[in-house]
Formats: sequence, C-alpha cells, structure tokens
Amino acid sequence: MRENNMISPHRSGTPFERRPFFRAMATACAMFLLAFLFIALFSSTTSPLFYGQEITDSAIFQIIGKYWDEGFLPYHDFFDNKGPYLYMINALGYLLTRSRLGVWLLQIVNMTVVFCVCYNIFLLRFKPRTSILLTVTAAASLASCTEGGNSAEEYCLPFICLSVYLVGKWLKTKRYCHPISFAFVYGITFGIAAMTRLTNALGLFGIIVVIVIHLFCRHQWRNLGLNCLAFLVGTAAVIAPFTLYFTSKGILSDAWYAVFGFNFEYIRGSRLDDLTLFDAIKWLKAYINAYVLFFISLYYIKKNRLEGCIWLMATLLPLIWFVSGQRYAHYAIIALPYYCVSICLINSKVIRTVFVALACFLGIYEVRSSYKIYHEKDKMQDCYASILKTIPKEDQAHVIGYNVSPGFYYYNNIRPFYPYFTIQEMGPQMGMTIKSKLRACFQNGRATWIIVYKESSSINDILHRRYRLIKSYANDDIYLYRLR
Repeated sequence: MRENNMISPHRSGTPFERRPFFRAMATACAMFLLAFLFIALFSSTTSPLFYGQEITDSAIFQIIGKYWDEGFLPYHDFFDNKGPYLYMINALGYLLTRSRLGVWLLQIVNMTVVFCVCYNIFLLRFKPRTSILLTVTAAASLASCTEGGNSAEEYCLPFICLSVYLVGKWLKTKRYCHPISFAFVYGITFGIAAMTRLTNALGLFGIIVVIVIHLFCRHQWRNLGLNCLAFLVGTAAVIAPFTLYFTSKGILSDAWYAVFGFNFEYIRGSRLDDLTLFDAIKWLKAYINAYVLFFISLYYIKKNRLEGCIWLMATLLPLIWFVSGQRYAHYAIIALPYYCVSICLINSKVIRTVFVALACFLGIYEVRSSYKIYHEKDKMQDCYASILKTIPKEDQAHVIGYNVSPGFYYYNNIRPFYPYFTIQEMGPQMGMTIKSKLRACFQNGRATWIIVYKESSSINDILHRRYRLIKSYANDDIYLYRLR
C-alpha cells in the first residue's frame, strides 16, 4: 500500500528548487527589487523621493550628460575631470526621459547587475537562500559610502564585482593556468575604470600583478602571453570607441587632458589635511570592507599563499590611495566585493555573524541619514533664484557662476555659459595648465553676468577690470557682477 507522504522523485522539492530557470528568474527579480529600494533610499541626487538638497558632483555629471544629449560636447563645451563613460550614462538617462528620472532608472539596472554578481560570489561557498540574504547585507554595507549616488565608482562597480567573482571562481578550481576569457573581462573592467576614474582599477591592478607573478613563477609562458593579449583587447574594446568619437570631433587632446592630464596634476597637488575625530570615524566606517579583507588576507596567506596574496594586493593599493588624503567616502564603493569575499573566507560563525550584523547596523544608520537629508534643503538655492529674478530674461543665457555649487545650474535649468563652470578655485591650485585655461576663458569670454560665491582669487583682477559689482547677498557671501 502506497504511503500518503511519498512523493515521486521528479516532483520532490519546492518549485524553486526543482526548476533552475524559475530560481534564476526569481533571484533576478529579488535583486531588482533590492536595487530599486537601495537607489530610491540612498541615491538622494537622482531619486524621485528627494529634491532641493545640496548637490555637487552628481549635478555636474547630469549637466554634462544632459547637454551632451542636446549636441554639446564634454571637455570642449563643459570641462570636468571624470571619464566619458560616466557622462554617457547620464546622457542616456536624459535621452530616455528628458529628466534625472532616466538616470535613476539606469542606476537601478546597474545596481541590479551588481547585486546579481554579489549573489554569485556568495554562491561560491553558500547555498542560494543564504546567498540572497547575504546580498541584502552587502547592500546595507554599501549604503555607508554611497554619498548621494550617481558616482563614477557606482557605474564601475558591476565590472569590478564581476572581475572579483571570476578571480574567486578561478581560485576555487585550483588550476595553475588562468582562463584567457577572464583576462578579457579584466581588460574591459580596466577600460571602464579608465573611462570613469582610473584609480577605480587599483584593486584590480593589484590582483593582476599577483596573477602575472604566479604564471611567471610557474613558467606558464603561453598562458601568460595569451592573458596579456586578452587583457589589452578588452581594454581597447572600451577605450577605442571613445577615442574614435573624440577624434572625429577634434577634441581628443581636450578629453585626454581632462581625464588623465589634470588628474595627475590633482594627485600631485593633494595632501593629507588635519584629521578630526569625526573624519576618522567616518573614514573607518566607509572603508571597513577594505580593512577587513586586508587583515583576513594577511592571516589567509599561511593557508593559501596565492589566494592570500591576491586579496592582500586587491586591498592594499586602494587603502594606500584612501589614506593618502583621498578621504571621500564614495571612493570606497569599489570595496563592495571585498565584503562578499570576506564573508566567504571567514570560517568562524561568530566573527562572520558580527561582521554581518555590523553591515546591517550601518545600513539602518544610513536610512536614518537619508531621512535627515530628505529634510535638509539647500538654502542657497533660494538666494540664487532671487538673484536670477533681477537679471533680464534675455541675459540669463549669458550667466556664469564662479565657485558656486553646481546646483545653481541644475535647479535653475541654466546652461553654463563657459566650459569652466566647476573646480574653479580648486583647479588652479592643482596646476598651471588649468589655471591659464580658466583665466583665458574669463578674460576673453562675453558672459554678461557673473555670480561669485565667496572666493574668486584666481580671477579677481579680471573681475575688477572687466566687470562692476552690482550687489552683494547673503551677508556678503554672494556677489553679482555685470560686464562693463
């Protein structure tokens, strides 16, 4: 007699376990929902939940992307020091919806890919359901360094995560030879980093150095040569289209100076400022994933020299960059996959639980921070709006700000009249090239009105010679000048 609790073999398990395609689709939907909630809560510069807050870098990227979509050219019509891939994403966003909503939607897609790859990193050790839960904690960990979203690191993250996943997959096979297709992906990642911010590739560069040394010591000459070739092809596949595009527009030198030349000047001019206790706490909170994997890898070298060295170099180079004076929290976004690797390497359940709990705490704390940001409106924008009302409408297309927040252009829907509309006081301090370009712009340009916020030391003589002061605002923090 058949027992009632017997189930035929092909019907055993839940539908989720029986059908791999269903499981994959359900997981993808879960990652999409997680990405939707994450970007909605923590990308305050693009999310529909936020408007009117102080906005800096993201406003610059959106301004350049918006006007690139309208036919203007980055680096020629609008100067900034990030790579063109970042502006291309913002341009596509404005092409989709003619507003920042399109950028927000692309961020959700981008972050869905990130979380899907993080899920697969966890799968290298854990079961699917555990991996999904751990991916949620990875999102919580990422929240502590998002800083408003729409950053260069954010769009580089899917490629960095994929590269880390492939490294972990290769290490798990324990093969001496390194897969050539993986090197091609590393090349693409390096190209994307070069076309956003080159320092985003520091961790990947450390990994590649160890892999090259490993293949060299194992005398895998053919495999090493093919990997190098695949890496170069992957890098060229990203950089070549941008090179051809800017060459066709006759602005290749402008683009490469902004992306590489100025950034080397910026690095040389950077210094480690006085570090307050608050800065130190915020610094450690943002970069904790890199620190944890760094110490784990030091211990892990005794167990597996190759794997320990790979993760050590993956964290060492970014940490050197972080502590060299670059204390922006969003730089640590690239360390998200290090959280996933750390969880996979930690054998102690107690330590792993503590680390996961810390990530969850940071995520909850950042929800509170987002709530505070929601209520913190940028009061300067009211002042800028009142100033613009005093300028005739026919002149508002000939207005430029100096040292003003990019939100001035962003919230008032003003196209910057000069290419050098940002990093105006910082740029000249970093190098003479940018200083001469900026001064020539203000010396020879025909902007009718200039709105200055506090400092204008780099162009003071030009202002006094070519313009007259009309009025000061906000306790003499803002000055309005008109062409003589």
